[in-house]
Amino acid sequence: MLKLNIFPSYSHKDADWLNRIRDHLRPLERTGQISFWEDRQIQAGDQWSQEIMQALAQTDIAVLFISADFLASNFIMDKEIPRLLERHQQGLVFILPVIIRPCAWQKVDWLAKLQVLPKDGQPLSSRKDSDEALYEVAKRIGEISEVISAQKASDHRPPTKKIMPAVISSKTTMGTPQIVARQVFICHDSCDGDFADVLKSKLKEAGYEAWIDIDRLQVGEDWRAEIDEAIKSSTAIVVIMTPEAKESEYVTYEWAYAAGAKIKIIPLMVKLTQLHPRLESLQYLDFTNRRARPWERLINDLNMHSNSLMTGNRK
Repeated sequence: MLKLNIFPSYSHKDADWLNRIRDHLRPLERTGQISFWEDRQIQAGDQWSQEIMQALAQTDIAVLFISADFLASNFIMDKEIPRLLERHQQGLVFILPVIIRPCAWQKVDWLAKLQVLPKDGQPLSSRKDSDEALYEVAKRIGEISEVISAQKASDHRPPTKKIMPAVISSKTTMGTPQIVARQVFICHDSCDGDFADVLKSKLKEAGYEAWIDIDRLQVGEDWRAEIDEAIKSSTAIVVIMTPEAKESEYVTYEWAYAAGAKIKIIPLMVKLTQLHPRLESLQYLDFTNRRARPWERLINDLNMHSNSLMTGNRK
């Protein structure tokens, strides 16, 4: 695995938060997965501005520590951010904003377009479970680094033909239309990532291609436009319902967008929670019992819907 360079962009007033996240990232540093750069590495007598710009030019993942002091910093906003956004647009760096303290980050146009952590946008300073939230941030950085490392490694391999999602074939078996390549969008909160991985494996066994954001979002892409396109290209969207997912604005956006695009929505009740009124009208599958999860029912429902698409009866 290639070692990736992590650049923290932060106000020195948030140095304690930097140190806490750095502690969670130590295992990734020790295994050689990432290299964490800090301005504290600049030696006395060095040109600090030049050193920072050089570090930015070699950055793979930029972690932004968002706070009022961050947004008020002239150097960050006038020097670091323009360079990072330029490289982001070129697909050379992944920008990961982390909301540290309450501030008007939603009013900053370029920042509001990026996917932030924590996923609900609640500042780390407001979380009672700050250590758990810090762990989730570090986990996300690790996941992103794995994806980018794999992408970089693939740049040195011969190109392969891209598989287009949701390709419908007119082949029939015993008179029944069959779908050759089918894409299912998995909508979930980051807390439910383990179950999403299990669901992805089950779908793969049934011949479906699962779309999960951590697997598919590329460096430099507009994440919302990419997700919108993925939803529209999917046979159906499976919504993993838990209390965390119910509170997630990202999960709500995804299934609401699917509803507007008339994509079939299948809610899976993984942890008991009150469904949104718009989802209550849909039949959900009860996955709360680990020993009796209706996987076969899920696949059958997907197959029936896929076959209805073949005959032009999209519901």
